[in-house]
Amino acid sequence: MQLRALTNVGTTTDRVIARVIARPNSLAYDYLQIDRGSNHGLVVGAPVYSGLDTVIGIVIQVAPEYSFIELVSTPGFESTAYVIGPNVFSTLEGMGGGIARVRLPQGVSLSIGQLVLLPGVTSGVYGEIAWIENHPTQPEQYGYVASPLAINSIFYVSIDAKAAQTKTEIEIEENIQKSIREKMILDTVITGSIGSRIKSDIIEESLASTTSTTSSTTVSAP
Repeated sequence: MQLRALTNVGTTTDRVIARVIARPNSLAYDYLQIDRGSNHGLVVGAPVYSGLDTVIGIVIQVAPEYSFIELVSTPGFESTAYVIGPNVFSTLEGMGGGIARVRLPQGVSLSIGQLVLLPGVTSGVYGEIAWIENHPTQPEQYGYVASPLAINSIFYVSIDAKAAQTKTEIEIEENIQKSIREKMILDTVITGSIGSRIKSDIIEESLASTTSTTSSTTVSAP
């Protein structure tokens, strides 16, 4: 099923489809080895996806016929993240074991299920906040994001043939708005004029809040 889904991705984008040939137990945890390399157009820094828009890591080493991937959850990994809901930028840091976390000041509304994006990467949705650590006596709170798929369940990935590029604030805002539009499609179709108005209001409210936040924040993307 993963291969079938990614085959469609490979035919509609510039992605390279690769098979995972080594994973934790044979490698350090939160690293993967794939069967594609420089002979297939891969470069160090290229974003790696599970599915169409779920970024799971980056290429860190390339050989002619294989490459190594560092997952977002790898300890020491850091990236600029954007949390939908409070609509704020934060740092996403790998914790190991398929877990990453964002940290935000106390007082920022953080809740389970909020989407976490990596705006420096095109279509950079990482996952949802699954658990919150919040101690009132501490200056910060943490939102933990589990890997979208269990590491040992990842058999195929797609890789953007281009390395991640530093993006301007305008490009980051466009990426965020695109991801919000895609994620706000309702699972249950509501018919009639009432359903259309509800869906339109939700999207317009989210985009207005996002535009207001990003216009007052200076960010350096990874």
